[in-house]
Amino acid sequence: MQAETPIPLKLSNARRALAEMFIDLCLAFHATTVPLDQAPGETDANRALVAVAAMLGHAEGRAMNASEIAVRLNMPRTSVM
Repeated sequence: MQAETPIPLKLSNARRALAEMFIDLCLAFHATTVPLDQAPGETDANRALVAVAAMLGHAEGRAMNASEIAVRLNMPRTSVM
């Protein structure tokens, strides 16, 4: 997979809004990986990324396996597991 060119963010307000949105999304996805009868513990950013990648697969109409998620996130398959 070839890396995409990053979107330039020249305005500090745009960078701030994007950073806040990313944090909020990571926290929300992290909360969805915890059983309903438990409170979320310390946030694990990798777990949130894996949850987002799994959601992407579902949005595309197919489940992504651990190897596909690892490639998409540029992380070891063992970390995805």
